[in-house]
Amino acid sequence: MIKATLLLILLISSNSLAYTVSPAGLDLIPKAGKLTGVFVVENTGKQELKIGVQLKTMIYDDKGNEERGPIDSKDMVVFPKTATIPANSSAAFRVVYTGNQDVSVQKTFRVLFNEIRTQELDTEKKKGTATLGVVMAYANYINIKPKSGKKEPVVFEGLIEKDEQKYLSFKNDGDFLAKTEAESLVFKDKSGKSVKVLVSNLDGLKTPIFAKTKRIVSLPPSVVKDLDQKTLGVTLEFRK
Repeated sequence: MIKATLLLILLISSNSLAYTVSPAGLDLIPKAGKLTGVFVVENTGKQELKIGVQLKTMIYDDKGNEERGPIDSKDMVVFPKTATIPANSSAAFRVVYTGNQDVSVQKTFRVLFNEIRTQELDTEKKKGTATLGVVMAYANYINIKPKSGKKEPVVFEGLIEKDEQKYLSFKNDGDFLAKTEAESLVFKDKSGKSVKVLVSNLDGLKTPIFAKTKRIVSLPPSVVKDLDQKTLGVTLEFRK
């Protein structure tokens, strides 16, 4: 048992930097025809390696734990499924989404790139057999985005106030980790004065929100200090 564990550690240690996969993820927006994207695996090691690809569905539960499941072959395919890549070379893997494109909320899939090695142990060499094992895997992702005008998973619930401090309330109604699609927020009072704030400038919205959870984002007082606090309203602006 100790020898087997040591062998696995040595295999992982010696190959943990043997290859890279890019990009980390792809966002695909429905349009006429099939949706397709390409991942590139680069072998940075000194030996050839064999890569296998697996596709999985992916959602997050209400505690933020990732859950993966089998994928319907009618929804997404990848080719090649396996490839042998020479040292200092690369290979492209094309993923094609063939499922329903009329999605109301974003769908997310995991694309797992596994390095596969043949382990020949002393006892197996005598028998002329070998054991096939996965050494390391990259877990990349693909998002199938809703068409323009479709409901996004993260919704804005409104402006709230507590102890003279204003907050923004957002909720992720989807089944996966997601960020708001809004580009900016416009704060406006009854007199017509307004202030626009980019979402990217709000610390509380820079990271994704767990599925089925809320996030309360603090609004710096300086942002709306020149507006009438009693008649203050906020709207979201999205990219066209």
